[in-house]
Amino acid sequence: MKNWQIPASPYTSEQKITLRHLLNHTSGVKNHIWQSIQPGQTIPELSVLLAGEANEPGIEIQFRPGERERYSNSGYAIVQKLIEDVTGEPFELALDKLVLEEVGMLDSSFGQPVPDRLREKLATGYSEDLQPYSYQLFPFKAAGGIWTTPTDLAHFMDKVMTSFHHQGDDFLSKGLLAQIFANKDDRLCF
Repeated sequence: MKNWQIPASPYTSEQKITLRHLLNHTSGVKNHIWQSIQPGQTIPELSVLLAGEANEPGIEIQFRPGERERYSNSGYAIVQKLIEDVTGEPFELALDKLVLEEVGMLDSSFGQPVPDRLREKLATGYSEDLQPYSYQLFPFKAAGGIWTTPTDLAHFMDKVMTSFHHQGDDFLSKGLLAQIFANKDDRLCF
């Protein structure tokens, strides 16, 4: 990884954190839900946020990788950084090319702020007392920063299921599909 590394920890001295650990929430990375950012504010660089240099705590390892499962937004932020470093592109552009366009998810984006072409489809969320939530930016795009529609989500699931029933294709290999659909305690695995 470039300009940021997972911090050293006694928990990772024997078992390093892998992509699989990050994806299936067994990395030992402490969960943290970072503050969203108001439109017009500058979004700090991902490496600055991960390092804890932007009024938010940095990445912290709480247990040995693979030891147990614990949900981690922070783990997915690391995946985002990894994708950016490997592709040399911002996360949203890499995902556009590698996933969204491939699947036909034309009404979806990880862009922050939401791209103009999707603004008219933007839904408003409401609190329990029926007050609208203000539109905010989410810098940790891989951990929930997608703008999408139910139709596009259906396109994604259709592509995954079609790949599965055809024993792999150019989108998902047979080996990856076997891993995704391996049943472990009645849930999909990565």
